[in-house]
Amino acid sequence: MPQFTDTDASLAIWVQRLLLGTVVNIMFSSADALCVVLAEKVTHYLKTSGSGSRIAQRMGGGVLVALGLIVALSNQ
Repeated sequence: MPQFTDTDASLAIWVQRLLLGTVVNIMFSSADALCVVLAEKVTHYLKTSGSGSRIAQRMGGGVLVALGLIVALSNQ
């Protein structure tokens, strides 16, 4: 945050940092809350939908197989 404070501004540096910190925390907290709400909705859909559950299982299995192949084919 120091790069966003202005020593020539009418507000003291500590006030500027307090305001910037408050704004940043509100923005990040609201983004986190939105992610939680959307994740809950996606989880509910995948649990109640038969096809959604199958797709999620296959995608998860595909990721695990791909990671296994990467490990198996790595030269280290």
